[in-house]
Amino acid sequence: MIHIKHPSIEQLPALAQLFDAYRVFYKKTSNVEGAITFLHERIEQKESVVFVAEMDRELAGFTQLYPIFLRQIWLACGSSMTCLFTQKSARKVLESF
Repeated sequence: MIHIKHPSIEQLPALAQLFDAYRVFYKKTSNVEGAITFLHERIEQKESVVFVAEMDRELAGFTQLYPIFLRQIWLACGSSMTCLFTQKSARKVLESF
């Protein structure tokens, strides 16, 4: 079963591993410590919202949303999804979700 939720602070190291894999997928140099710092700052400062997909008590994927402000005439705000990543081993399972 797949659970979608906000990560706990205890899951930050596992989330950082996924975030680092996401960056490496896009040909960036691995930097897990930098990922921990970046994610912690975004979450603590409420600059982004993160959701994780959890399977068998392990993180299988994540998405990160940033707030956006739509034109003033609409009087609305929204979110922009900037990151979406799943572990390779979980991709087939999550496709059917």
